[in-house]
Amino acid sequence: SLSLDINPNLAFTLSVISTTFKTFQGIEVDNTKMSDLGITAHTDITPKTDIFANLSVTKAEITVPDSSSSDNDKDYGSIFSIGLRHMMTKGFELELGASNTEVFDTTTFEYNLDARVYFRKVFSLGFGYISSDNADSLLLNIRMDV
Repeated sequence: SLSLDINPNLAFTLSVISTTFKTFQGIEVDNTKMSDLGITAHTDITPKTDIFANLSVTKAEITVPDSSSSDNDKDYGSIFSIGLRHMMTKGFELELGASNTEVFDTTTFEYNLDARVYFRKVFSLGFGYISSDNADSLLLNIRMDV
């Protein structure tokens, strides 16, 4: 994912996620790819804690298994998320969040718990757990804040 600060309280966000599932949004699939472009607003509630909200447009692409061949399908939708981040130490952050995704005429709610380690000023490595209506997942990501 990529985060580009507009000012101290707003940032543009871009993420691309590719996964293999048995089902996605209730549809039997071989694999999925979601590309999200959005804006995040955040504000401090204490010197080490902030609250944030993100609104993104998503393009979801799936490969659907068929008895004769695989068919591709795509749809555009939206993602709204809100969360709380707390900087435990100078280089270690915890995050608790929730999001609502609407794509392929289906709405899915999920919550997440993430830990992020900052190893450079702009680069960080995140580990997390996501639980949604459809599946539970472990998350590993690299983020660049520019």
